[in-house]
Amino acid sequence: MEHLRRNRMRAAGLLRIGVPTLQRKLQRSGLGTTGRRAAG
Repeated sequence: MEHLRRNRMRAAGLLRIGVPTLQRKLQRSGLGTTGRRAAG
C-alpha cells in the first residue's frame, strides 16, 4: 500500500502547483468566473 500513499502525495503536489496555474490561465483568457463577471 506504500505506492498508493506515494501517488496520493504526488497527486496532492500536482494539484497544489497545477490548480493556481490553471486559474491564472482561465483569468487571462477570460473564461474564469471573475472574467465573466468583469466582461458581463
